[in-house]
Amino acid sequence: MSYDIRPASVADNAAILDLVARTPQDGLLRLNFERDPDFFAGACVCCEWPDAWVATHASAPDVVVAVINIGARRV
Repeated sequence: MSYDIRPASVADNAAILDLVARTPQDGLLRLNFERDPDFFAGACVCCEWPDAWVATHASAPDVVVAVINIGARRV
C-alpha cells in the first residue's frame, strides 16, 4: 500500500479529528488527546510553532491515517 505524506492544512481538520477520536490509548486509564473543534488550535498548546504533517493512503487522499506535530517551543 502506498502513502502520501505532506504538511497538514486546515482542510484536513475534520479528517484529523476523526482519526484522533478513533485512536485512544488503552490501559488502566483510557487517554485521548482531543483537539475538537480545531486540531490546529490545540496543536498550539504543545508547540509555539506547530508543524503538523499527515499521511493518507495514495488511493484515498481525504482519509488521514496518521498525524504528527513536530513543532517547536522555547524551553
